[in-house]
Amino acid sequence: MNVNSIRDVSDKTMLKVFKSTSEAKHAVRSLHPSLAKAMDDYVESETAKDFGTPKEERRRTDVQLLACGQCGKLESSLGEFKTCNKCKQVAYCGPKCQQKHWKKHKKKCIPKDKKEDELD
Repeated sequence: MNVNSIRDVSDKTMLKVFKSTSEAKHAVRSLHPSLAKAMDDYVESETAKDFGTPKEERRRTDVQLLACGQCGKLESSLGEFKTCNKCKQVAYCGPKCQQKHWKKHKKKCIPKDKKEDELD
């Protein structure tokens, strides 16, 4: 496949591919975190070989659709879901899911600025 053939693919088809890939990644990350880490490391090392850039010199620039912390639903477009105002780590598809998940989430919810203080 070359660049010209990719340009011929409709936006709707590309969204389906992106969404199904994101769903698969999310499932692997939640069910097998160590496998997901190994896959990420492999992709990074292959990318470094292809572009000749050491891992330490690259920054992550990938963008992923967010999954709801309660029901697992994926965003249909970037920025559709809102994240927890306190920690900014968990996204929700709507207020109902956020309310249902709060009892479980509040035990792990640490304000983002406090996490940064802990690292210093």
